Amino acid sequence: MLHCTLRLCPVVATPEERVRQYWICHLLEEKGYPRGWMTAEVSLSTLLKNCTPNPLRSRRRVDLLVFSPQTQRPLLVIECKAHSLKTTSAHKAVRQLLGYNFFLQCPYIALAHGRELLLWHEGEISEQIPPYREIYHGEKNRATS
Repeated sequence: MLHCTLRLCPVVATPEERVRQYWICHLLEEKGYPRGWMTAEVSLSTLLKNCTPNPLRSRRRVDLLVFSPQTQRPLLVIECKAHSLKTTSAHKAVRQLLGYNFFLQCPYIALAHGRELLLWHEGEISEQIPPYREIYHGEKNRATS
């Protein structure tokens, strides 16, 4: 068992959960992401309360999601994987992430495995997540323009 530093409860120490816990700690401790604006393992149906019920959506869970305090909309979604991002199954993970983002409309989307990360933002690909102040200020500027 592991203790989830975001959900504040014990969780089963699966390989994917270890990846999730690494990125939760990294976002909180290294990148300045506020705990109160992050959520883990939340179902799409919970996030999309006002949408028509869909049994496929209700079984799908978003690994990590960061919100904007300015607009309360999602800023960053991270899909955590137990396998390397350089395998053939990474294509399936990208499709899964894009499927989530179809509903969430996050400006930043990422796939993570261990310390390995691929982040997409405005057509650019990066291997690092920007600090929270950077993505939050970008969102704040979009909300006021």
